[in-house]
Order: sequence, then C-alpha cells, then structure tokens
Amino acid sequence: MGRIWAASDGYRFPTSSIVGERLKAREPKLIVFSGSASVREEWRKLARQYRAAFITIECICSEETLHRRRVEARTEDIPGWPDPDWDHVEEMRSRYDSWSGERLVVDSVNPYASNLRAVEENIGLVG
Repeated sequence: MGRIWAASDGYRFPTSSIVGERLKAREPKLIVFSGSASVREEWRKLARQYRAAFITIECICSEETLHRRRVEARTEDIPGWPDPDWDHVEEMRSRYDSWSGERLVVDSVNPYASNLRAVEENIGLVG
C-alpha cells in the first residue's frame, strides 16, 4: 500500500497531479507542504482513491522568541531563493489555513530525538 506522509513546514511543493502519479506507481511518498485546506482535502481524497495512508504531521515552534531567533539566524543557501526573514514568517502565518482533523503535532521546542521518536511511532516505523 502506498503512503502519503505530509508535514507542514511553511512551504508547498508537489502538485496534486504529481501526487496522483506517485500513488498510481505505489511508491512511498513524503510530501512537505502547508497547502490550503482545499489542497489538503484534495490530497486526502487521492490517498483514499489509491488506498494509501495519509499521515499528517504538523511541525510547530510554540515559543515565538525562539522561532524568530532561529529564522533570523538561518541561511538557506538555495540558489535564487531569498533567506526568509521574520516578516516573511508573519506573512505566511497570516495566510496559513489551520489544520483540522487527525494529525501528529511536533513542537521544535522539544528535543529532536523525542520529536523523531513520535514521528517514527506515528508512521509505524517503530512500535
């Protein structure tokens, strides 16, 4: 059975047609996105259509001061892409459709190892 693993990190990548093609091929998938609620629902429907698991993991940073410090210290080093600044984060937050439905929420304030363990348990890699 195929799987769609979806993690929200503020960026949206593959289109639904690409997702559908990968599901047809029965390949494991990891999709990182924060698409609109309508995009998320479309991808849930694709998962049902191809009998794939749709596993949603929302990544947050609950401490705004820490979040801002991390953003301002970060460099992306992606050619042609500007480094996001705090104004960009605030703009994205204002356009963000809140998640609803079943999902795992991991908070980057918590230690990486505990977040990784929670994700692995959620997607069935460990019991």
